Amino acid sequence: VIELFADAVPRTAENFRRLCLGDPSKGELSFKGCRFHKMIPHFIMVSGDFVNHDGSGGMSIYGPTFPDESFELFHVGPGIVTMVNNGPDTNSSQFAIVLDKAEWLDGRCVVVGKVTEGLDLLQKQALKHGTATGIPASELYIGGCGENS
Repeated sequence: VIELFADAVPRTAENFRRLCLGDPSKGELSFKGCRFHKMIPHFIMVSGDFVNHDGSGGMSIYGPTFPDESFELFHVGPGIVTMVNNGPDTNSSQFAIVLDKAEWLDGRCVVVGKVTEGLDLLQKQALKHGTATGIPASELYIGGCGENS
């Protein structure tokens, strides 16, 4: 379960929320079925590239990319969910779940939320499937996603 920080980053949180709700069988943008294309144990898990499935693509609800909204939230520890980008103002659909403190991402990547349930499972999956190079030893996908009421 991921809590989105909609009060601090409303546009970024809305992008993430809508990508959780999309139905790929209807041609909608969606995280459902996305592969974790990068996993490094004790560091990071990256997903959200439903375009190229390898970390080179992505698409937001606003178009190919959208600007950085705020850097007021920090990568303070395990479970922080942050947008992945290719430089300033290039957010799309890719996101990372940090598995440890990652202060060097502060001011570079927009924090969008935090994992509130299941972090232990994610850490176990990163240990099982992740590698030092980040190339997963085996495939791990987002089986389903949505919104809690």
